[in-house]
Amino acid sequence: MKNRILSLLLTLSLLLSALAGCGTEEGADGQSANSPVRPVREEITLDYSDFVMPEATETLTVYSTAMLGIVMTPAVKRFRELYPEVTVDYQTLSDDEFNLRVETEIPAGAGPDVFFAYSLPDMYKTIEAGIFEDLNPYMQNDPDFHEEDFYDVLDVGLLNGVRGILPVEIALPILKTTEEALQDAGITREELRTWDGFMAAASRYRKQYPNNPILSSGRDSGHFSDMIKNSGMDFIDYRNRVPAVDRERLKQLCEFCALDYAEGASDYLVDEGWYMGGGAPVWRKALFNNTEDSVTMLSMDRYHFEKESEEGELLIFEAVPDIYDGVTASLVSFAGIPKSSPNKLNAWRLITVMLSDDIQGGSDSKLWNASYLRIGFPVRRESMERQIREKVREFYSGGAPEYPEYEDEIARDIADISELYGRMAGCSAVQSNVVRYLWQNMKPFLKGTQSFDKCYEKLYGELELYASE
Repeated sequence: MKNRILSLLLTLSLLLSALAGCGTEEGADGQSANSPVRPVREEITLDYSDFVMPEATETLTVYSTAMLGIVMTPAVKRFRELYPEVTVDYQTLSDDEFNLRVETEIPAGAGPDVFFAYSLPDMYKTIEAGIFEDLNPYMQNDPDFHEEDFYDVLDVGLLNGVRGILPVEIALPILKTTEEALQDAGITREELRTWDGFMAAASRYRKQYPNNPILSSGRDSGHFSDMIKNSGMDFIDYRNRVPAVDRERLKQLCEFCALDYAEGASDYLVDEGWYMGGGAPVWRKALFNNTEDSVTMLSMDRYHFEKESEEGELLIFEAVPDIYDGVTASLVSFAGIPKSSPNKLNAWRLITVMLSDDIQGGSDSKLWNASYLRIGFPVRRESMERQIREKVREFYSGGAPEYPEYEDEIARDIADISELYGRMAGCSAVQSNVVRYLWQNMKPFLKGTQSFDKCYEKLYGELELYASE
């Protein structure tokens, strides 16, 4: 009985998916007729004809915190192997000391040669201030750097033609259901991939099943933040210093998040899966990285798969579509070179090491072969593709020779998830200050205490002041 209930819970996801195809007119390219065209970030092309690579130096200064060191420590080790003639001053600092020294030393022309971080108060205003070196000519003049080696996420650091940073890690939440669930509902997977369809489906599903949450997690502010980033929306036009809010799509996003939001609630794990004090979630998250929660979820999902496989349930993977009816990743960590750095060539070399397969696809043998990229996913294609292959095989207990019956499922899931990542057409970096304004001003709407119009009016006013600063 318990297994049958689990199977039925997955089948409920069909109703959301089926509704996703209703009322959405598609064009010849598969996009909704109402979906906007994804903007091209590189609107300005600068002249680098006079650029010459910096001269080689014999030193490199690197700062790191304990968390940043998970990536930086193996990167520095690899750099020393490649360039033994360079003396590396590698300093591990506390979070407070790191932030203080970076904030005070870099503007004064000192500090580290490489800036590596998970966040800034506003990355784009920092780029606009001219603090970071433009990395475009380095990419163009380094014969060993090939943009095609990476997913289509490198342009996240562009502003006014200047590439101030390069992404090191990205995030892309993955959702899962089953093929049988979709077939039973008489829908195609393409119907799951439009923003308008997905949002409308969620609303209709809630009306039909008022006690069921839409996602396996989504009751807290973190979910709202994730949805903002993966929606692909921009909120500030940094070039013209004005807000750039798509009001109607922001309303859709807020209405979607309000369906599951509950003040003071948090997602929690129980034996039967991810629940939130209600009925069955429509989707379950299936994240393929190495954080503690994700390992638990993978183990749980494998348990459910084995039970469901007795009835022929085959998993499929999807992502919440962005407003362009595509897939947008979010920026997790990034690297840049302070313009004041006296060792720019070595700094660039260290960044290329961080973007190499040695680091993007490397792991720590002392920590159960945990990936160096502990927080996010690789931006390098070959590294991510290998991680997908390894994680899927782990998901199915390794497959052949011990479990040869899983080989077809392994091949199918590897192709499924690889295709999902291959559909990424951009990376967003909604800045922490902007996320805070969105959360503070839209929270009353999520709680149901104020109208969207009133919340939006306050939000727009604050974004207007912030953009003009």
